[in-house]
Amino acid sequence: MKKITILILFIASTIVSQTNTEVFLFDIKKTETGYELTNKKNISTNEGYDSQPHFYDNYALLFASSRNGQTDIVKYTIDTGIKEFINYSPEGGEYSPQRIPGTDDISAVRLDNTGLQRFYRYDINTGNSKEIIRNLEVAYPLWASNKLLFSAVIGEKSLELVKSDLKNKTNVLLEKNIGRSLHCIPGTNSISFISKKKPLWEIFSIDITTLTINKITNLDDNYEDIAWISKDVVLQAKKNQLLQFNIKTDSVWKELINKDSLQIQNISRITISPDKTKIAIVGE
Repeated sequence: MKKITILILFIASTIVSQTNTEVFLFDIKKTETGYELTNKKNISTNEGYDSQPHFYDNYALLFASSRNGQTDIVKYTIDTGIKEFINYSPEGGEYSPQRIPGTDDISAVRLDNTGLQRFYRYDINTGNSKEIIRNLEVAYPLWASNKLLFSAVIGEKSLELVKSDLKNKTNVLLEKNIGRSLHCIPGTNSISFISKKKPLWEIFSIDITTLTINKITNLDDNYEDIAWISKDVVLQAKKNQLLQFNIKTDSVWKELINKDSLQIQNISRITISPDKTKIAIVGE
C-alpha cells in the first residue's frame, strides 16, 4: 500500500495542485538584448488539466489533456490548430508524452485506475499500445535515442535518475532525490537533471556515454521546471516569470521577458521546439 501511495503522489499531486492549467504557444526570437516572445496563443482551451507539452517536431506539439474525467494525449498541429487525441485508455490516464527518436510513435506514462504505473509505446496512427519497460515505475522520461532512455523513476523516498538500455534490457541507478525536469542539452552529448539533495536545488549535467556528472549552476529558488534554448542558455519557470541564465557569462539569473507581458500565472512547464523558434508554456 505504501508503494502505491508514493507512486500516485508524484503525478496525481501535480494535477491536484494545478486543476485548470492551459498550454500557451509563443514564437521566440533572439534579439540584441535577449529574447522576444510574440504571438501568444492558448492552444489547449480546455477546462481542467492541460500540461506536459513536448514538441513532436517543429510542426506539432504533444500534451496531456483532460477528457471525460481522465487524461489522454493530444497532438496539436501548429499550422492548422487541429487537435487530435491519439489514444483512449479507459483503464487509466496518460502523461509525459514524448516522441520516440527515429520513429513516428510516442511514449507516455500510464497511471491505471488501480494505481499501477507503467511506461508504454503508442502507435501515432492507431493509438495501440505496448509496454516498453517492465517493473520500472517511470514518471518523467527523456529519450537520448530510441534504445537509450533516461528517466525520473519512483523510488522509495524520492524520484531517482535511471539509465535504461532497451537493447540490452538493463536499468542503472545514477542519482537519487532528483526533480522531474530532464532535458537534452543542445549541441552536446549531455542531458541535464535537477538535484534536490541540498537546500537550494542545483542543475547538473551528465554525459550520456561516460556518465560523468558535473554541476552547472544553482536554481533561482526551488522551482524545478527548466528548458535549454542553446547549449549555453537555460530558462527557468518561477511563478509568473521566465528567467534565463548563460552558463558561460552569468553569475545570477535574469528575467527573460517582462512578466506583465506574459500574463501567465503559476508557470510550471516550458519546452522549446527543435528549431528554437517556438516555446510552449504551461500556466494559469
